[in-house]
Amino acid sequence: MEGNGKIYCSHSHIPSNKSHQSWIFCVENKFFSSALFEYFRDRISASKNDANEVATVPTDKPDGTSSTVQKLDDGWTLEYIANFGNRITAAIDCDNSGFVRISEANTFTKQIPQGWTLPQWCAYTAAGSWVVFHFDFF
Repeated sequence: MEGNGKIYCSHSHIPSNKSHQSWIFCVENKFFSSALFEYFRDRISASKNDANEVATVPTDKPDGTSSTVQKLDDGWTLEYIANFGNRITAAIDCDNSGFVRISEANTFTKQIPQGWTLPQWCAYTAAGSWVVFHFDFF
């Protein structure tokens, strides 16, 4: 985390300017999972309505650089984010405080496998390997 309106949350799916995030330093788990669902629902709905959408998305590599990968429709992930948000927040909330801190969200997003999107990582976190075998998209 940095001050003065600089980067607070480091993943490319999440706006990086504090003025866009309007975050405090932590949020209660149940509100975090609801906000996560709402954010991706709006984003996925908007992307389906955008005829000019590019078919690639940025991914963060372990060395700090970015690349692009073929975008898959992440609409299927919404069911897992909505129904199993408690599992996602449990994976993020490392200290079991009942609150998700920005540093915990950053740690969670740094674990995303290369080529995966944040919604896919959340679905995998919620439902485990069943998602990989059921959808076979990797």
